[in-house]
Amino acid sequence: MLLQGQAFEQLIEHWLESLVPLVPSGSLIVGIRTGGEPLARRLADRLAREGKGAQLGLLDIALYRDDVGLRMKTPRVLGTEIPQEIDDRFIVLVDDVFYTGRTIRAALSRIADLGRPKHVLLACLARRPGRELPIVPDVVGTELEAPPQGFKIEVSMAEGLIRSTAVTELLPLSEEDA
Repeated sequence: MLLQGQAFEQLIEHWLESLVPLVPSGSLIVGIRTGGEPLARRLADRLAREGKGAQLGLLDIALYRDDVGLRMKTPRVLGTEIPQEIDDRFIVLVDDVFYTGRTIRAALSRIADLGRPKHVLLACLARRPGRELPIVPDVVGTELEAPPQGFKIEVSMAEGLIRSTAVTELLPLSEEDA
């Protein structure tokens, strides 16, 4: 376990407190499905309690990933739910773990297909080493060490923890394995 219980809740509370002053009223909070969804809901709820009305949207990037044809499993498409047009809106893009930057690149491509926002602020609860693209979160709750080879970082809001788990979705080793 990397973080759990009260320490996990304190991390989320600190992350939310650092975000609230940066988000103007009327913003669109967009959670990347599936990891960013519960965090985006928490942020939208906090902004509402602070008197900063914000709308909640959910972004499905399954078909925008650059590895969609490389994975052995068929992507699970959950759908995008954006309540209004995004042109000239302030967007907070939320994800649970920032790693290579490829998920965020896919999310930005999906957002660009929906319109042209005024500003996109990237908020991630955790960041681990391994960035491959020139994308950096604006707000990060915690910095994590790289997990061992063959493991990934997982955030479970339901269980209130951040843990390292074995990777179960593997890429084919060669064309013959595909």
